[in-house]
Amino acid sequence: MAFGCASLTNLQILLLCEVVFELAKQQSLCLDACRINDWTILTSEQTLNKVSWKKVTQEMARRGSYPYGFTTAKKKYFDVVRGKV
Repeated sequence: MAFGCASLTNLQILLLCEVVFELAKQQSLCLDACRINDWTILTSEQTLNKVSWKKVTQEMARRGSYPYGFTTAKKKYFDVVRGKV
């Protein structure tokens, strides 16, 4: 489930979005969100800047995803938010 140069699969995007939302909720951050396809996308840039992207990647790896860098995860999530994915 690694993020390569190719676009993300729906399953990768879903897992990324789920983990980001769950961790933001655990941290009691603002949960302003919208739905795109089957994905719940947080829209508050302040919230997204407070999310622990290291924890996001660790949780994704725990769920079976390839353990990639947290900077990559953040970049890909912002691509989803901006509609580039």
